[in-house]
Amino acid sequence: MAGFAETGRISGNSAANAERAREMMGRQLSHMIRLVDDLLDVSRINQNKMELRRSRVLLADVISSAVETARPRSTTPGTS
Repeated sequence: MAGFAETGRISGNSAANAERAREMMGRQLSHMIRLVDDLLDVSRINQNKMELRRSRVLLADVISSAVETARPRSTTPGTS
């Protein structure tokens, strides 16, 4: 709730500013969700509830996958 109150304070009367603030909050929420998911995975690994299997991979495949994952965000206006 504090985030919504802060959005109103930041945006003032401008609808464009309010929209940018909402988009920023959405991105921050996505980052927080990913962070919590990663922390839960670390906890599962530490408790031996999840096993990591190491294997050799081609660097080109890893880079291609990373670019594909990042592409939707990089084409969104206002992101870098």
